[in-house]
Amino acid sequence: MFRVAGVAGVIGFVLMGCSSSGSISDQYGAVSIEPIEAGLAPNKPLEQPSNLDALPEPTPGGSNLGDPEPRPVIEAAAQEQEVEAKTYKPGEPRPISELMDALNAGLKDMEQRINDRLSSN
Repeated sequence: MFRVAGVAGVIGFVLMGCSSSGSISDQYGAVSIEPIEAGLAPNKPLEQPSNLDALPEPTPGGSNLGDPEPRPVIEAAAQEQEVEAKTYKPGEPRPISELMDALNAGLKDMEQRINDRLSSN
């Protein structure tokens, strides 16, 4: 009896593998995770000043001549990345943070519906 079930299971897995031309991650909705740091701030090319003696003294923890105000650059890059993250093709893996945001929104909606139903009774 167990042999028949085992053989049937193996045949089922073989047929599942032959049924679609997509990859396993496409079939089962695998999520790709990439580090945030990878695409945040665009790199600027290094520049050699004409007179090295004209450079100011280094200030540890101070501002950088190449990026005097890095926060706006980082925020703009993060916003661009958010816009790009929301335009996926069907079946394309999405970042786990986007899926978690959708899950949290769904849970909040469900909690609100439950509270509304309990308060109406």
